[in-house]
Amino acid sequence: MSLEAVIWAQDRAPVGDMKESAALVALARSAGKDGTAAYPSVPTIMRRTLMSESSVRRALRSMEKTGVIRRGDHS
Repeated sequence: MSLEAVIWAQDRAPVGDMKESAALVALARSAGKDGTAAYPSVPTIMRRTLMSESSVRRALRSMEKTGVIRRGDHS
């Protein structure tokens, strides 16, 4: 877990709403020390945020569209 990524997600990230914020914090909890390599599954994000699958996917799509997050190659 990257404490810096969690703090950024909670305090400074340009998210659109509470659901995006919750999903971003769930991602940050899985990030490496440099804030990258966060690959939790949708079910993990659902469990951490208490959100439905559709809400998680919608939040992730929105944050990707606005550039808050981006897909990476985790293989």
